[in-house]
Amino acid sequence: MAWIILDGLDRCGKTTLAKLYEKQGYKLIHLSAPDKKYFVAGYTGPSYLDEMLDLYMRFNAVDTVFDRSVYGETVWPLVYNRKTQLDEEAFEILKEIEDNNQTKYYLLYDTDVAAHWKRCVENKEPLNRNQFNQANLFFDRMAAKHGFTKIQLQEALSASTDYIAPVMTDAEKKKLEADMKKSVTVSNGANSTSTITMSEPYTYVGTPSPLKATQSPEQMKLEKANAINDVLSKRILKQKGTLYDAIENDIREHLNNKLGTIMGSVNEFNSLSKEDIEILKVYCQQIKKNLKKMENR
Repeated sequence: MAWIILDGLDRCGKTTLAKLYEKQGYKLIHLSAPDKKYFVAGYTGPSYLDEMLDLYMRFNAVDTVFDRSVYGETVWPLVYNRKTQLDEEAFEILKEIEDNNQTKYYLLYDTDVAAHWKRCVENKEPLNRNQFNQANLFFDRMAAKHGFTKIQLQEALSASTDYIAPVMTDAEKKKLEADMKKSVTVSNGANSTSTITMSEPYTYVGTPSPLKATQSPEQMKLEKANAINDVLSKRILKQKGTLYDAIENDIREHLNNKLGTIMGSVNEFNSLSKEDIEILKVYCQQIKKNLKKMENR
């Protein structure tokens, strides 16, 4: 079980390398920049962090390769002068899940900067030369800060390395090029677009695609109900005090409401899947950190 995260500028080879991992059995996730909805004044829906936590937990303990990553939020807001959707605390929360999945991080780049820029121009990528140069610089900083290994596409394709094996044959390369022509261009919001190759059912663009159920609806309901019952059988937050007790009650109310939705009415069963429990734990950790900050003010 492992995750591979690939990032880098447009036309650097991320999708090509990601498809090779997919051929080896990895689930392929194509990420886009945060949806435009997050930038609309008054938006009150799930945050970008919420949706990324949901996505991460859907593929927890599954061999997965990510084409682009959340770490683009340390690059593109600076390039396009927009608000970032993830702060340092959010990255810490996501990093915990990545660590649990033994994630390897690779930054794709091209030493021939002129040729790379030419590919961007020919493919009408939505950035000018100054933004291209800025992005290169910011990606280098991102790699150093977040532990990305810098690699070139040809290095990964032509050598017997830890990055990927086996090497593609000419026939496989032609098939890969044909598959990539099936890509579609979608809006990323904030004056940016990107090409996303459809790889059903694991394509993600703002809202995670549901996974196929392997159990009957009744079995899934019972499993969630038993999980909720386990969570509610003991105190959820270890800390006690007025603020913590209020949060404890809010969480319990949320779980009981979820149980009522699952079972049709509140009864002796009480709920959450393993994924829901892990997400809840992360939320609790974030709440506790925020409370500590408030207490220290």
